[in-house]
Amino acid sequence: MWYNSGNKIAMLAERLKLIRQARGLSLDELSEAMGRLVSKQAISKYEKGDDFPSARVLLALAGALGVASNRLIEETQVVVEPLFYRKKSRLGAKERERLTALLSCHLEDVVRVRQLVCPGESLELPIRSLPVACLEDAEAQAIHLREAWSLGDDPLGTVVDVLEDHGVSVCMCNADGDFDGLSAIARSSDGATCGAAVLCRDRLTRERQRLNLAHELAHVVLSPSDAVDEEAVAWRFAGAFVAPRDRLLGDVGQPRRSISFEELLMLKRRYGMSIQALLMRLHDLSVLSDEAKKQAFIQMSKLRMRQQEPGDTLELETPQWFRRTVLRAVSEGLLGSHEASELLGEDVRPLEPRRNQFVHLIAALSPEERTPYLDSITDDEELDSQWLGADLGGVIE
Repeated sequence: MWYNSGNKIAMLAERLKLIRQARGLSLDELSEAMGRLVSKQAISKYEKGDDFPSARVLLALAGALGVASNRLIEETQVVVEPLFYRKKSRLGAKERERLTALLSCHLEDVVRVRQLVCPGESLELPIRSLPVACLEDAEAQAIHLREAWSLGDDPLGTVVDVLEDHGVSVCMCNADGDFDGLSAIARSSDGATCGAAVLCRDRLTRERQRLNLAHELAHVVLSPSDAVDEEAVAWRFAGAFVAPRDRLLGDVGQPRRSISFEELLMLKRRYGMSIQALLMRLHDLSVLSDEAKKQAFIQMSKLRMRQQEPGDTLELETPQWFRRTVLRAVSEGLLGSHEASELLGEDVRPLEPRRNQFVHLIAALSPEERTPYLDSITDDEELDSQWLGADLGGVIE
């Protein structure tokens, strides 16, 4: 008999709805993906805890959602807490639910993989613990965090790497223009913080992506008082984190009655910040007056630069930690390739151990990168041309 204790009913109700929302599926769309094995009304009953599916239906639900069936009924080891939700008025409730669920599922996976690969490792991150009572405090806390992380005051190479190197996983998502970012933390059963992640829209310029990530970092680490606007505090922290005061002032001097767009374009490339963000930053630092900032934005509007600036970088920074750590877990025998494929949403296959190491290394490259090396392979090398020509996402053994 299928085991459907009250605990499993409750877990299914919670997990099924969360994962369905993360996949962006309505009840009817999930029913359709299952070949109408059950109706949307039946799925609704499962999500409300009013009924429990048969083994056949549970497997079909899991298959339609792209997860193992035990993921729908196992008890989660962490509680995910979405932080300050930054949204515009046009972001609908359904999209908000999808993005919150997407980040929650990602963070659960992050914590699980980290505990597999680095058991017992503590999270060295000041979660909601840096006090802010005014905008200048946000400036000071950005400097403090850069010092604590030994970042100096030079422009950051990649903001994604900085966050991931210090325990904040970055997840990129496909979302409409009314969404910019969301952050969340995970706590274990004893209340200890065991993970943090930020979600960022993928159809952005690199400059906007970097500032958005720093903005979400602010929501993770700052503890603003009730007397300040948390969004204003987060933007001030983000600007200071990406373009530190002393370094920026050394580049532009102060005060300035005006600043040329050519100079702003050079600063944009140096700091990886948009011209508009730089204008706001220079105004915050009293380099530009209210009038100078106003005139600069008027000129940008006249030149139609507010939506698309000159020098925009369209290639985004790419998160690496989660994929790299999942592949590490597979190579160390901590995860099976099927489970890794589920986590990464791609086919992960361990390579056949009979292949020699040289061929392994060649196969790990992209087809374009392999070409210069193929001529050096001698006739007595073990070589399967069809295998080398494939686009392999496997793990070197």
